[in-house]
Amino acid sequence: MKNCSARITLGISSLVFMLGAFKPVVGCSCGGYPTVCESYSSAKAVFVGLVSSVQNTTEKDDDGEERIAGQKAWVQVEKVFKGIVKGAVLFKSYGSSCDPVYKEGQRWLFYGYFNEKQKAWEIHACDRSTLIQGANEDLLYLQGLPKSAMRTRIAGTVEHYEETVEDGFKLIKYLAGTKVTITGADKSYEVYTDVNGVYEVYGLPTGLYNIEPEIPPGMKIRFGIPHGPQEIINRTRLNKDAELVTVRNKLVDSGCVSVDFVISSETLITGHVIGADGKPLPHVCLKLEPLSEKVSPYFHIFDCTKEDGSYKLDDMPPGQYRILINDQGEIDSFAPFPSLYYPGVSEKSKATTISVLAGVTDQVYDIVVPSLLPTRRISGVLLYSDGKPVVDEFVWFRASEERKGFDGDTNARTDKQGHFELVVLDGWRGRVFGNINAYEGLFLNCPSVDKIIKTKGPKGLGLVEIESNSVEVETTHDIYDIKLSLPFPYCAKREDR
Repeated sequence: MKNCSARITLGISSLVFMLGAFKPVVGCSCGGYPTVCESYSSAKAVFVGLVSSVQNTTEKDDDGEERIAGQKAWVQVEKVFKGIVKGAVLFKSYGSSCDPVYKEGQRWLFYGYFNEKQKAWEIHACDRSTLIQGANEDLLYLQGLPKSAMRTRIAGTVEHYEETVEDGFKLIKYLAGTKVTITGADKSYEVYTDVNGVYEVYGLPTGLYNIEPEIPPGMKIRFGIPHGPQEIINRTRLNKDAELVTVRNKLVDSGCVSVDFVISSETLITGHVIGADGKPLPHVCLKLEPLSEKVSPYFHIFDCTKEDGSYKLDDMPPGQYRILINDQGEIDSFAPFPSLYYPGVSEKSKATTISVLAGVTDQVYDIVVPSLLPTRRISGVLLYSDGKPVVDEFVWFRASEERKGFDGDTNARTDKQGHFELVVLDGWRGRVFGNINAYEGLFLNCPSVDKIIKTKGPKGLGLVEIESNSVEVETTHDIYDIKLSLPFPYCAKREDR
């Protein structure tokens, strides 16, 4: 069963970001990032160094592919800002997602920590160690020592990034000469970025500040990366997995605050996917296909239609594209048709080329699917064994046969009354059942579920999929009033408290 999830795009007012925002230093998920002041203070040594040689330890992953399991990197020290370190020093990494990958010839700004047990230097995840080309703001501060450490400082970068077709998410240029407004309780300050896109101001009084760059025409703030103390002034729940947070930066005595802004082209395509009968087609996935011959495997601009058949494609760089719908070509109940191109043709040569321009947000392309394979509807209710409704859980149609080019499986969630409705391809045999993924501690007090977990769950994991009874069906007609029941009574979940 294909799983199509819409992306979330965040606007920024003052400074808005999603918790766990991207930081282009090491491949590790971070809950927050230190300022240059904090990293300088905590590090054993701070210096610029050249990676002169690297020794890799490799191992095979679950797919049999070799991966780096650890590194020894010899670094030639070039310029020291803190600590006693000279000559060639050894850095070690251990192959986790939070470790850097060193390559010969790289020049780094290291916030280094000496590991006495390993007798080697290392850097900390989510710290500010980075390749020298990403250290422009840090170097301004470090080269200004000791004077820069004696005053408050607000700083950061404004940089132009794009989700490029050829190379994925990539720095395009530093935005020099960009005005940044820093607003406090009683006064606003203006500062401009230098040739490296860095802004900084010293000596402001302590307090709360909003920081906002002037956005060039045709551009938008993609996201911001805050460093240092902030005060949360608003939270908005987007869904169960994402939260929009607005903060003001908190400047303390002799402290630093910095915010890096990532600016991208403001691009947008919207439209609807509809059938030949004029009805909207929900849950259909579509993507942009660049005309470029070289396309990065990381370039993915896609969306799936909402209940009204609408879609939105954004965050792509200006350029020429085709809109491809149901790109995998597999026919299922959500997309009962093969791959199509805008405006509704199967041949790529007949597809209409879409020109995406920066700052143009009123491009609307409706896609009409000329023909659909017939579908049937299966509806009913999923209950607990005591007759109470099972809310917001999955009911499945699992096909009993395989057909090349088709996916006969499908699913739907139950509503507040436990009702469900499945849309299934016509003429298929299969079974309908409900399920719930249960684990130890999911319910407040449910001995019947605990018993099932202990009996059926994989040893040590405490996780098991509990199915209802199943009903065998053949989708030659619509089917109503199927009754499914889980093998345990209703129990309140911990999240229900």
